[in-house]
Amino acid sequence: FRKWLDHDVVAKDHVSGHWSIHAFEMELEKTLIIFGGRTNAVANREIAERLQRAVARRFGNTYVTLKSDREVTEADLKNHHLLVIGEPTGNSLLLKAAAKSPVKFGPQSFVVLNETFADHDSGVIAASENPWNDRLSAVIFAGLSPRATYRIADALSPDEETSPQIVIMPANRAARRLVVR
Repeated sequence: FRKWLDHDVVAKDHVSGHWSIHAFEMELEKTLIIFGGRTNAVANREIAERLQRAVARRFGNTYVTLKSDREVTEADLKNHHLLVIGEPTGNSLLLKAAAKSPVKFGPQSFVVLNETFADHDSGVIAASENPWNDRLSAVIFAGLSPRATYRIADALSPDEETSPQIVIMPANRAARRLVVR
């Protein structure tokens, strides 16, 4: 047990050694939701508030702080688990937060394990290490449209017991939960 108890990154998924989409739950007081404030700012804030409520339902009624990508500071990025929500073109930090994740974004698409998703109703949740502090996680909640992002904000089910690294939400199909080794 010493391996898990003395490990620096306590929030990392203990089974696979990969970050899970729930990694932040152990340090909610060090978690920050960042939403896009450049385009669709009002819609993005509403979607971020939906995510905030979903986190509260799942993790003991604790409300995580919200900030727009325009308000966030370098200290915020370095000292928090990040839940970055929005469209890749609408949140200035989303692509940087996703840089170490297994998801790659194009102008209107994303790729997971060599499978491309380009329908505007597709979305993805992916966890990786925080690029500003590798002891903390970054979880991106990215839809290819505001409607897709709105849909994935509710994907943190209060009943889910698994800890996937990625949740793919293709348009008109069931969500898939994955751990990439």
